[in-house]
Amino acid sequence: MVGIRRLSESMALDTLWGELVFTASRLRARTALAPQAEVFAELTERTEREIMAQRTLWRAEVDADAGVDVADEQLDALTDEILNDLGQVDRVNAAPRRPRYLASLTRGALLRLGLESQLKRVTPWVAALRTEPEAHLQKHAKHLEHMKREGEAALDARGKAASDRALHRARAIASLFEDVNAARRDTYGHLVRHAAASKLPNDWPERFFKKTSRPAGSSEGAANEPDEG
Repeated sequence: MVGIRRLSESMALDTLWGELVFTASRLRARTALAPQAEVFAELTERTEREIMAQRTLWRAEVDADAGVDVADEQLDALTDEILNDLGQVDRVNAAPRRPRYLASLTRGALLRLGLESQLKRVTPWVAALRTEPEAHLQKHAKHLEHMKREGEAALDARGKAASDRALHRARAIASLFEDVNAARRDTYGHLVRHAAASKLPNDWPERFFKKTSRPAGSSEGAANEPDEG
């Protein structure tokens, strides 16, 4: 008995669905194989539920990515505004303060940072701005503190969404593939025994499972199969 290939957990669920529908349909076409067909029909329905669950988790992750983008955009705008105001103040002061805020970075380099990295750089600004003598600079401290909370919440939401998706794959999807592969092995063994008892062609059991590729011009037709109930 040659056996059939094991389906990898890296396979897309839509592809797995196609594998199951194919096998269920082939089995359902023969009355004697109805119990095996039912197993694959149930696995097909289970896969459809996991596809919907996966898409829900994907959507949450995309939404969270968008939230991070929005927070990053807003932080960039506030950072730029703060630097502009510091620059205005520095024009009339002998000791410029903006370089202390930028530290080793240029303005452009700071604004190009991702949200998490930029938050680490500008969070100390909150305390520094509160000590500035100018009222409009002090007001920025409150705005920046609020933006810090918003940015951290966006990053947390993205982390949770990614974690939820990974957990779903590690648990629900991995379990699904284990059950599918077990059903394929059991059904293949049943088909091999059935083929031997009914004197069917040696390749008859493989016909119930999708091939990864099929040579051009080949066909898989019922005309080549002995009729049996």
